[in-house]
Amino acid sequence: MNKVFTNASLGLAVLIFLVYGLLCTCRKMRFQYQSLVHFVLFSGTLVGAGLMAGSTLVPTLKQYVTDSETYMLISGLVVVALSVQGIYGSFANGIRKKKPSPGGPASKAAIEGVKGSAAQ
Repeated sequence: MNKVFTNASLGLAVLIFLVYGLLCTCRKMRFQYQSLVHFVLFSGTLVGAGLMAGSTLVPTLKQYVTDSETYMLISGLVVVALSVQGIYGSFANGIRKKKPSPGGPASKAAIEGVKGSAAQ
């Protein structure tokens, strides 16, 4: 793996880790050690995606994107997941029937109907 990529990923992970540690200390929250693993993995993915996107705009970055098959796979899976989520959300919003709100017109009509039948 490229040394620039590795150093950038670890540098970003350490920066995020320090900010997280500071927030935990200030808020008196318990430090979650599995977060360190997440920070390292997500920092690597973020730097890889940034290099891939940047290499399309800045030609000198192409030299750092030689081993990008893993990040191409991750990027493709993210796009597929977001597309499926968007399609599902559109279907779910279009098909789902809205329930009348407790203070809406349907409940007012029902209350008036009950009052009207009680008065008769």
